[in-house]
Amino acid sequence: MTFSLLSHPHKLLSDHVTNVLENARTLYAQLPISDDTKRLIDICCLFHDIGKASTFFQEYIRDTDNFPTEKHKYKNHATISAIMAFGITIEQGFDEKSAFFAYLCVLRHHGALNNYQAMLPTTKIDVKIHSEINQAINYAEYATILEKCGYAHLTRLCNAEFCKKNINFLILSFEPDDVAITSDDFYTLSIMFSVLLSADKGECIFDGKVRERSVKSLATNLVDVYKKKKFGTVYQGLDATRQDVYESVARNIITHKDKHFLSINVPTGIGKTLTVLNGALQMLSKRSDLAKIIYCLPFTSVIDQNAAVFEDVLKTSGIEPTSEHLLVNHHLSELRYTTSDDELGKAELEANQAEYLITSFDAMLNVTTFYQFLHGVFTGQNRDIRKLNSFANSVVILDEVQSIPVKYWKLIRETFKQLATRLNITFILVTATMPLIFDESEGEITELVDDKPSIFAKMNRIRLDTSLLRSPMTIQQFADVLQNDIEKESTKSRLVILNTIDASKELYKLLKERGYTNLLYLSTNLPPRVRLARIRCIKRARKPYIVISTQLVEAGVDIDLDVVYRDMATLDSIFQACGRCNRNAGEGKQGLVRLLSLVNANQNNKPFASYVYDDFDVNKTREVLQMQDVFEESEFFALANRYFTLLGDERMGKSQGASDSILQAMAQLRYEDAFVPSKQNPQAFQLIEEENKLPVFVMLTDKAQKLHDEYRELIKKASEASGEEHFAIKHSIKSCQRKMAEYIVNIRPRDGEKLSENQSFFVIADYRKDFQYDPETGVNRETLSYSNV
Repeated sequence: MTFSLLSHPHKLLSDHVTNVLENARTLYAQLPISDDTKRLIDICCLFHDIGKASTFFQEYIRDTDNFPTEKHKYKNHATISAIMAFGITIEQGFDEKSAFFAYLCVLRHHGALNNYQAMLPTTKIDVKIHSEINQAINYAEYATILEKCGYAHLTRLCNAEFCKKNINFLILSFEPDDVAITSDDFYTLSIMFSVLLSADKGECIFDGKVRERSVKSLATNLVDVYKKKKFGTVYQGLDATRQDVYESVARNIITHKDKHFLSINVPTGIGKTLTVLNGALQMLSKRSDLAKIIYCLPFTSVIDQNAAVFEDVLKTSGIEPTSEHLLVNHHLSELRYTTSDDELGKAELEANQAEYLITSFDAMLNVTTFYQFLHGVFTGQNRDIRKLNSFANSVVILDEVQSIPVKYWKLIRETFKQLATRLNITFILVTATMPLIFDESEGEITELVDDKPSIFAKMNRIRLDTSLLRSPMTIQQFADVLQNDIEKESTKSRLVILNTIDASKELYKLLKERGYTNLLYLSTNLPPRVRLARIRCIKRARKPYIVISTQLVEAGVDIDLDVVYRDMATLDSIFQACGRCNRNAGEGKQGLVRLLSLVNANQNNKPFASYVYDDFDVNKTREVLQMQDVFEESEFFALANRYFTLLGDERMGKSQGASDSILQAMAQLRYEDAFVPSKQNPQAFQLIEEENKLPVFVMLTDKAQKLHDEYRELIKKASEASGEEHFAIKHSIKSCQRKMAEYIVNIRPRDGEKLSENQSFFVIADYRKDFQYDPETGVNRETLSYSNV
């Protein structure tokens, strides 16, 4: 057969369609979906680009720069391709709903799934234009493409008359309101769309078949080997408790290997990271249908820390990890994918291939954020929903799961139940304060730790002192309390966790004015590079630092101080703060955590907690804590149970409206209403409340200057390039931006402050000028003005 039609510059349409179909079959072979759904995906792949067989598109693809502007509407191929997919599906014996799903997948394969009504044929088909496109399609050659793909029986339908019939049917006769949409359809459509996008995009990026991971398994004893080398085999005190937890999880996960929902609910600092990693490895060894681990954390600030531990685990067993073993996937992670090469050592893929595999969670062990995972489920966006099929056959670990807002508990519960069976996922929820997303008493989730109340009862590392809560105080008054404590016990290291950056900076300034020199400041007001350096400094400290911080240090940051002061918060946040105190149970020591209630003297003594937390949640925390002035760590388990029961009974009733609204929109295929938040649509899913933030690039080092110069040069080149060169430069820009991220601070804008159209961030070129940046406390919002940024 001789083919001449092109799908892309220098690529035959016949090759593209054949490869997309092969890629899709490779993907869906791993999914527990029905044969009918697989047949639907085949049809989508076969016809997703038939519109490219028109003379209009062929003229465009061969000379893009000179294609007449007035003819651009005739080069579009998605709608005519969707019409053909619809008609073929009907002819193959499917009902109208299935055919319409094929139509939607093909129609939107270069865009997003939005609201069902907005995607109806009557709003998408211009009869005059699409009739002309139909007449311009080379159906004869496309019929030979179908033969090449093994679908010769469809060639009889590959003609202009068949397409015309379906244009008329969709415009005049199709009644989508008569199609009964159910809640199950959301998952069917999303998975179909995800597979088509992955197969299509992967074909373009790899110029054919998507690269398959060669590393298919990890040794089950990786963590055992690591622990033996790092900690030895004799366990005493807290280490003995850690080992008990470790062994019970390893044992119980095998017993419950066929269950979809498991939990590890143990105190902070008990070694959850290694324990759950080992448990997941045991699960993979006993379940041949599970292929990888996806380890999710709430914040990017702790991902690199965990990934470094996992890399060390691999290296301890003699594995020089490549990206096939271990991948980090978040919005700042490096776009780099390495593979093993017997002759050259490590080989590195091109940037666009690396990005595809990283965002497909292609490694045996993937470390990512809640955001990346959940926004691969709760989305209709092209770039995000492509991930969905890659979650299949995984052990998904949600560490610090209490970070998920209460209003989404019902949404998570209902959706995860569907994903567990539809994509064959085992979920492991890890936390020190298990939220009531799943009810253990109802058998919805199985705890992997033997007799967890006794584990909590053994803990005596700290005392939680709530006596200061009775008397709200200003920052000035708290500085007096802190100074008095320091004078009594000057050798203790101290951590203060406040609720806002302004409050933390004010306290830091007060203490500095009082002559304290052993101060260390931490908040998101500092660039990530500086924050990480200070965390390392705290961990290696040989003198008693006084650390002034915000909630930044709470989720998974491995630091250990003698005394912690925490401004009022919700109980789960308070327990996270407790996890930074006497974390490793120093011999003969008991740490102290003091709760306080700070108020803003400049705003009518408004509690600082109200700037961050819901009053309802804070009040329930007060209700739980008012029973006594001091709580031992051994009482935390009972406290957490009481808190989440109170929260569940009342909060779920008050806040499940958000979940119900999203679930209803999902069931009606209203993707935009469910997942695109706006002022008009505040109920849409939004894991992180999007604030209007402006990025500020702080040029702290020569490296930062070079990155900034490189970025500007790349932007200039991108504006002058086109085609494949333009795409290559765009990937270089992404890579450069991720490297620049360690120098970026996000600030809240004032009225009138905004980025220009071609600007990605403000720049502090000389941070000393006008005191725009304080080396101790970060960006100076007071001196930073629109004119100088």
